[in-house]
Amino acid sequence: MDGRYVVRPYQSGDEHGIVRLFNRVFSVGDARFVPRDLAAWRWKFASDATKSQIMLAVDEATHEVVAQYAALVVRYCVRGATDVLTQPVESMVDPAWRRTRVFIDTARRYFEVFGNARECVAGYGFPNPRALRIGCRQLAYVPIFAPVPTLFANLFAPGRWQSLAALPTPLPVMPVSRFESDVDTLWRANCHAYPFAAVRDAAFLNWRFADAPMPHRLFVVRERASTGLRAAFVLRAGWCADSIMALADYSGDPDDADALQTALAYAMCDARSRGFGRVEAWFPPCSAQFAAASKMGFDSEPSPVTMVARFYRTPMPVPW
Repeated sequence: MDGRYVVRPYQSGDEHGIVRLFNRVFSVGDARFVPRDLAAWRWKFASDATKSQIMLAVDEATHEVVAQYAALVVRYCVRGATDVLTQPVESMVDPAWRRTRVFIDTARRYFEVFGNARECVAGYGFPNPRALRIGCRQLAYVPIFAPVPTLFANLFAPGRWQSLAALPTPLPVMPVSRFESDVDTLWRANCHAYPFAAVRDAAFLNWRFADAPMPHRLFVVRERASTGLRAAFVLRAGWCADSIMALADYSGDPDDADALQTALAYAMCDARSRGFGRVEAWFPPCSAQFAAASKMGFDSEPSPVTMVARFYRTPMPVPW
């Protein structure tokens, strides 16, 4: 390594080097690591359903990718209008280059090209502790939830969750292989209740969960007397390679406690049938769903993750 590199946006064909870099970086110290392949990369960064912004550092001598700052472009409902935010994901630097400035140079060039009000409202993400320190110190990250609270039910110990688990689900639950247009109708009916949220239409949810290389299961909660939807939710078994059932996504009226109870009770029953010891969910602590889940018997504790943002337009009050 002679320390010389070029920082530039992604070019077609770079994905081979990006995948090699991903496998070099994230395999270190992780006995359960599963190598990334090109199909998984294309799903995440180059499918018809999503857009991405990728800045790379390339070793001038070997032409290997040695650092990346990348983000997904996500449609958001912001104060009733559709806009875009970016979610930085898989920021990384080759272990052999960590004592150089290559990652900071790559990230700063990313923000020069993509991180501005012309492109989007803001960027947000969930960096690991090392990336959090670098981001807050040198990349203008603003902690939003520090840390993100996890709602959980420990199924191996007595707790308030038992009263919820003993109740029949109040509404019918149906598994689906993909979300259909009725999920679009559900989102349109409830988006006004989410002043700042990702657009949860069928196109987004199917890309994020139905088409993902990691397994998810999709469900809808229906009205008892009609075919209308009350909610849509996604479960992921074995979250973080552990015996955890995660409520990976939820969409519906935030004040519809019966629909949320249905989803959480279904997740608990499914977890218990698999011998899992824990059910987890994330909701903003100021949300109606967080309050309802807490009332239903879920406890909360700090997660190991902090949510951060970097704002490109003003006014965008951080508490709001």
